[in-house]
This record gives sequence, C-alpha cells and structure tokens, in this order.
Amino acid sequence: MNPRDITNLGLFLLVASLGIFAWVWQDPIPESRMSLLTSLEPGQVRKIELTVRNGEALTLEKRNGSWQMIQPHAASGNGPKIERLLKIANTASTERFPLPDADRAEFGLEPPMAELRLNDTLLKIGGTHPIDHRRYVLVGDTLHLINDHFPHHLLAPAKDYVMP
Repeated sequence: MNPRDITNLGLFLLVASLGIFAWVWQDPIPESRMSLLTSLEPGQVRKIELTVRNGEALTLEKRNGSWQMIQPHAASGNGPKIERLLKIANTASTERFPLPDADRAEFGLEPPMAELRLNDTLLKIGGTHPIDHRRYVLVGDTLHLINDHFPHHLLAPAKDYVMP
C-alpha cells in the first residue's frame, strides 16, 4: 500500500468515526421543552373553519357524531380525512416564543398561508424556517415551530373533505 492510500484510508476512518460520534451523541430536543401546539383534543373539536390564502373557505361541523360540510356547500364530511387534519392540534411544538415585534411577513404570516380555527382556537399557518424547514404557526401571541407534516391537508380543496 502506498503512502497516498494510507492517507486516504486514515481520512476515511476519521470522517466515518466523526459521523458515528455525531449520530450517537445527537442532542434531541428535551421532553421538557416539547409542548403541544394546542391543548385541544381532536375529539373535543366540534367546528372547523379553514381559510387558505388562495383557495376557498371551508367550514365543517360535527353533528350527531359525524362531520358535515357547511361551506362552501352542504355535504357529508369525510371523517378520516378530517381526523387527519385535526391531528395538527396535538402536534409537537419544537420551539415556541412570543411573537417578535418584527414584521409578520418575515414568518410568512402577512398574510398567512392558511388560518385554521378549531372551535375557538385560531391557528395562523405561516412560512417555513429557512434552515430546518419547520413551519411557523401563530397561536394567540405565541409563535411555534412544528414539523411540516400538514400542508397537504391544509391546502386540499373542499371536495377532498366530502365523503366520496
């Protein structure tokens, strides 16, 4: 083996060991810092209002144990699809802080991508963080960062929330 191969092998082993070290010693977000986006349980929600920046407004109500679309037209709601939308209420907030006095547009909140009202709790869905791509969500005066698993539910057309 020539000296160049030995150097390359040594560098490879160094990089591999640093990668393994970084993976093993990850600093996960402590449970004490994690909180839920809202205190609502999905089963408590009786009314959903969804307004999307470039889409139609949607209103759903739970009546006699089943979901009904009220707006944009009356129809039976697609329960499984609505239940997936409601999971946003209990998603983990990885970071939260008071809304800075800075321009709301910096967080994609002027105007928000969507507004989701669950009963009386309003969630303003903003843009994504430029580095880790988590989504900004404003609840009251608190800005949260959540993993971005919900935009396809929020941006779905009203027909997707109707029972097929």
